[in-house]
Amino acid sequence: MSPVFIGGAPRSGTTLLRAMLGAHPHIFCPPEFRTTATIARLWEGLEQACGADLRGGYGLDGQDLRRAFADLLIELLTPAWRASGKARLAEKTPANVLVFPALLRLFPSCRLIEVVRDPRDVVASRFVADARTERGPRGAQAQAMIWAASVEAGGRARRDAPDRVRRIRYERLVTAPETEMRALLAFLGEDWSPAVLEHHRSLGEEPKAINEWSADQVRRPVNTDSIGRWRQVLTKAEAEAVMEIAGAKAGQWDEALDDAA
Repeated sequence: MSPVFIGGAPRSGTTLLRAMLGAHPHIFCPPEFRTTATIARLWEGLEQACGADLRGGYGLDGQDLRRAFADLLIELLTPAWRASGKARLAEKTPANVLVFPALLRLFPSCRLIEVVRDPRDVVASRFVADARTERGPRGAQAQAMIWAASVEAGGRARRDAPDRVRRIRYERLVTAPETEMRALLAFLGEDWSPAVLEHHRSLGEEPKAINEWSADQVRRPVNTDSIGRWRQVLTKAEAEAVMEIAGAKAGQWDEALDDAA
């Protein structure tokens, strides 16, 4: 079992990537499940708090517990996966990135994909998508902190398992989609398929995902329309507030901000 998990800050382009990957004839990647992180956290908490009791009272060792939770997650996804007729399972939920370290342990052969996007575009997209989100410098900083936590978690996982975690830059994905997807599929051990560049055609056959804000947007061909949109959405004060949070630790995140200037 070598499942694929996709994560990243909300509005980073995870939905686009899951649509492209899901267009591959070998990979099933449905709309986000939103339960993966919950199961991973529950497993970690139970292991830390009750590990000794489970071993002593129930004869469960660490591997028993790990397999039980890994099997639970896969079983929940299996009906849809089996119906797809595809050989490999992938699951995308933005919050997955926050539990990448746990997923590496739960699934020793899994592959993880972190999607990173210019934090100003992430915050601008959040403001546009959800009118309830607080605006102004304070609201911008709050959203930037979510971006920072996501990128930091992804970076930590890449340092721990560089051969199993790959970072995808949204800006590169939309400007050079074939190059990026060829490299990603090679990382996953999958053959190249031009279908991943025609994801919008296969999405036409997929029921609309009510739990994905970007579902309608990714029904279009890959485009660069959203790069730099923050310039039209954010005020100067909001953009500066984002970079106060996101720019302060840019050096720790390698290439996370290399195109953000």
